[in-house]
Amino acid sequence: MAIVALAALAVVRRHAPSSLKRAARVMSAAMLRRCGWHAAALRMTRAAAADARCGDACGSCQGCGPRPAAHDDVRGQRVSLDALRSGARR
Repeated sequence: MAIVALAALAVVRRHAPSSLKRAARVMSAAMLRRCGWHAAALRMTRAAAADARCGDACGSCQGCGPRPAAHDDVRGQRVSLDALRSGARR
């Protein structure tokens, strides 16, 4: 039973929307604070605040890594009709 619960938790952590994850972190931090685990609650609060600053992996916070390079070199290339015909004959 515990294995199934842990597997379900892992799936939810991976596939849940970021707003749901943020709400779960805030609620977990409140529960930890009530139990007297203030250091753990502070870490959870910081993680929730960092998630709130970051967008939806769009690069708005620059924390998702470098943006992919634009494909400007493809626009400048032109293929002639003769080149297409000779390639089709092969």
